[in-house]
Amino acid sequence: MKTILYISPVKATFVTKDIALLSTRYHLIFLADEWNRSFSIFVSALRQAFFLLKHTRKATCIFVMFAGYWSFLPAIAGKLFRTPVYIILGGTDAVCFPFLDYGSLRKPLLAKFIKWSCQLATKLLPVHESLIHYHYSYHPDSTFAEQGIKAFFPDVTTPYEAIYNGFDPSFFAPATEKKVKNTFVTVAMIHEKKRFLLKGIDLVFSLARELPHCQFKLVGFSAKMLESTVAPANVTLLPFLDQAAFVNILDESRFYIQPSVSEGFPNSFCEAMLCNCIPIGSAVGAVPLIIGDTGIVFPNNSVPGALAQIKELLAYPEQQLNELAEAARKRIATNFHLERRKEALLRLVENDYP
Repeated sequence: MKTILYISPVKATFVTKDIALLSTRYHLIFLADEWNRSFSIFVSALRQAFFLLKHTRKATCIFVMFAGYWSFLPAIAGKLFRTPVYIILGGTDAVCFPFLDYGSLRKPLLAKFIKWSCQLATKLLPVHESLIHYHYSYHPDSTFAEQGIKAFFPDVTTPYEAIYNGFDPSFFAPATEKKVKNTFVTVAMIHEKKRFLLKGIDLVFSLARELPHCQFKLVGFSAKMLESTVAPANVTLLPFLDQAAFVNILDESRFYIQPSVSEGFPNSFCEAMLCNCIPIGSAVGAVPLIIGDTGIVFPNNSVPGALAQIKELLAYPEQQLNELAEAARKRIATNFHLERRKEALLRLVENDYP
């Protein structure tokens, strides 16, 4: 059986899904290390170097989740051993938003390693085309109107193929009969103020104050943020929940709202839509593609504009809302099924090394 190396700085759900997909046909060797502190970066680099020296020669290819410090040595090893290296661009590795202190490309040294990695890679695998290049106009405070790898590094000529995230419709089963009128849910990891702003929670709070007859549940607040955040009366802040409690909230909520300042291909939208939540999001990254015509896309972060769009949606008759919810689930199940990502990843490996 052929061997694949998979390298990531995190072991998140989207990483474990990829590992499971690739492991159906190949022997997969996984390495995850944190690269977020100066000393740990040095230690992780040494560990990674030994890992690559041991395994690259026998590997069919190497996948790296996100471009960063951790993608540079795999890219070099790929050149030395003539092994294909695929870098999966996920979001933060392809954008720069200094006003929120967000995006790997705002850090000069890290940006250099990202550029070098992308130049050396065999192919880039963005989860959406916007991570290669797109015109950004959602938030007025953005320093850069162009985002994506090619916007910052136009001399990167590495070929790319967008492979969207995939989801299992059978895992997130719909429960329309449980929906509660005028209820909204947001799911995001909020452990600091800049994440609060990045995920557009300030806009959600503003909308909640203007919609006192609606109820909002925000899932994913850290203990520190739960203590320090003063929310409107109709907003419930919740920590991370176990899978059953999380799905139960999605089942009860009529709408999913997340007006982020930046996104790659957000999993939370797709999971909520599979649970028949009508999606509401910002015109960033893959969000407009995900939502399509099954919900609302805010063109900018204007409170009056967003409020007008939501009020129009709330005025829809129940039957029309049910139809939108069903269309939302169908859109994810049809266009972003887990099997489609699996087929694309396996086809990529087999076409390079049949």
